[in-house]
Amino acid sequence: MLFKKRKRPGAMTQGSTGITNIYATTPSLFLITFEMMRKGSIINRGRTTVRQHAVMVGGHIRLVTSGDTVDKPTFDALIEAGVVEAPVPEPEEAAEPVATPDDAAEVPAEDLEVP
Repeated sequence: MLFKKRKRPGAMTQGSTGITNIYATTPSLFLITFEMMRKGSIINRGRTTVRQHAVMVGGHIRLVTSGDTVDKPTFDALIEAGVVEAPVPEPEEAAEPVATPDDAAEVPAEDLEVP
């Protein structure tokens, strides 16, 4: 058992009910990706490249690395510093009005086309 992983009793497994999705429970968390960050230092960590930037939130400096999950105040500070762009809300598609039988009764007979 020198190089074999041992299973710990009571350890959480992927299929257990104890693991929850962090984004489903707290919608005020945001994932910061490398492509989102426009400013910051580029650092090579092994085979991956990350970007880091420091922002001040409530009198405290926070170092944000690409791939991190940040809270709403930190995300707002990143937007204000110009590190990430503000998310653009998607426009709601206007639904086409559906004709009801009451609407058909209001149309004058002269406007109706007869084949």
